[in-house]
Amino acid sequence: MFKKIKGSMFAKFVLSFLVIIVLFAVGSYVQHYYSQQVIEMEEEIAEMNEFQLQLANLEIDHHLWMISLYDMFVGGAAPELGDHTECNLG
Repeated sequence: MFKKIKGSMFAKFVLSFLVIIVLFAVGSYVQHYYSQQVIEMEEEIAEMNEFQLQLANLEIDHHLWMISLYDMFVGGAAPELGDHTECNLG
C-alpha cells in the first residue's frame, strides 16, 4: 500500500487533503470545546456579579436602617420601626 502512495501523485494529494481535513476538524472541535468553557465561565461571572450587586444593595439598605436608628438614639424623632426584621440584610 505504501508503494502505491509513494509512486502515485494522486494518492499523495488525496492523503495530504485528508490530513488537512482531519486537522481542520480537530481544530474546530478544540475551538468549540474551549468556546463553551469560556461561555460557561462568563455566565458564572455574571451570576457572581449579580449576587455582589444584590449584597451591595442590601448593605446600603442596612446602613440607611442603622442611620435611622442612630438618629433616634441621638435625640431625633422616633422613626417608624417595627422590629429588627425591617432591615433587609437580616
